[in-house]
Amino acid sequence: MEKNNNLKNLDFLFKLCFKAAPGYIISLFVFSCFARCVVFLEHVYSIKYVLEVAEFNKPFNLAINIMVIVLLLLIAKLFIGAIFDNYYTLYLLPKVNMQVKLKIYSHAKDMDIKNYDDPNYYNDFSLSVNEVEKSIERLIN
Repeated sequence: MEKNNNLKNLDFLFKLCFKAAPGYIISLFVFSCFARCVVFLEHVYSIKYVLEVAEFNKPFNLAINIMVIVLLLLIAKLFIGAIFDNYYTLYLLPKVNMQVKLKIYSHAKDMDIKNYDDPNYYNDFSLSVNEVEKSIERLIN
């Protein structure tokens, strides 16, 4: 039951983040897939290819070619990652945090005043507002 509730919470948070900055969330997903593909090429495919070149006495320039391609992809991954971390995350992550907090505050505004007299409700509400930025960061990571 708790696992299902956690998935619902993640789904809710993901939808809020996507509504606040859809381009940022999509680009995070695309960059993450690209980075994983580069790691696969770097650590699996390039090693396999270089070993095949050595095993079957193929020309050495074939091994150099694959290593240059992997190096260029790795440089592109690092460059795009640096731009992403230093520009998009610094600019768009506060926007996402603000939109999610506004949603929480708008929900709190619509609640009946008697709920705030309940210490459990007030503690849960305060905790959710204080933890929203950490939750978004965990979701993105």
